[in-house]
Amino acid sequence: MKKLPLAFWQSIIMMFLVILCVLLAWQNLTLKKKMSSQGSMAFQLPTQDDSLPSISYHTLTGDTLILDYRDPTYSHFLLAIFAPRCPACARAFPLWDDLLRELPYSVRFLALTPDTTDDVRRLIEETSVAFDIGITFGEKNLGKEMGVSFVPTTILTGQGGKVEAAWGGPVDRVTKDQILSEIRQHVKREDQPEE
Repeated sequence: MKKLPLAFWQSIIMMFLVILCVLLAWQNLTLKKKMSSQGSMAFQLPTQDDSLPSISYHTLTGDTLILDYRDPTYSHFLLAIFAPRCPACARAFPLWDDLLRELPYSVRFLALTPDTTDDVRRLIEETSVAFDIGITFGEKNLGKEMGVSFVPTTILTGQGGKVEAAWGGPVDRVTKDQILSEIRQHVKREDQPEE
């Protein structure tokens, strides 16, 4: 049996690589078309200086409240948008709880979800968190109202609901520390002397 020359094998490998590149380029193009067909909502976060609307929500005890960004008790509001069945959101819960303990007193923390009370109660039991949760029961499209297209998302607003910072995606210890650092840049802590 005759051995095939090296040039033959090199051309076969080159042809395989060309076909692979074409397939990857086609897949990338298909993905870009799919994302652009979803409009500008793909992976959207509110941007700095956007104004968020006041929103009515229900507590786990059934009370109906309104998120009012003009509440003089707070200089800032930290909102966590989540879905109870989202694994990344469930992992973010203990970190948001840690974050809450380190926030300046002038920051109001509220986690918001459009999901049902039972799903939220289950998640609280699993994670043992102690922060306030607002449930909108899908009365409005919470993501659209807040300018968010994925969860978990964390948003810092000042008085009047003006967005000062937003973080999207999974929250880990590093992300939590980055969020806290940026909040401290925006919020003057009560226990820090004025310069």
